[in-house]
Amino acid sequence: MEQAGLVQRERVPDDRRGIYVTIIAAGHEKVSRVWPDLGTSIHEHFGRHLDQDDAHAIIRALSKVLPEAEGPLVSPPAKTDHRSSAS
Repeated sequence: MEQAGLVQRERVPDDRRGIYVTIIAAGHEKVSRVWPDLGTSIHEHFGRHLDQDDAHAIIRALSKVLPEAEGPLVSPPAKTDHRSSAS
C-alpha cells in the first residue's frame, strides 16, 4: 500500500519498534471508489448476521480497544459516483 502511494509510514517518536501508518489523499480516494463494493461485501459476509444489539456491542468493544480511533467507527466514506459520463 505504501508503494502504491496509498499510505505513509512514520516512526513512533518514543518507541523505536512502532510505526504509524496514515492513509493519505490517494488512499482516501481509493477507499471512496471501492467503498460501494466493499460495503456490500462486508454486509453480505458479516453485517447481515448481526442485529442492532450485536452491532452496538461490537462498537462498544472496539471503542475500548481503540480509544484513539478518530471519527465514528461505523460511518463509511461519503459516496462518490466515479462513473464516467462518457459511457
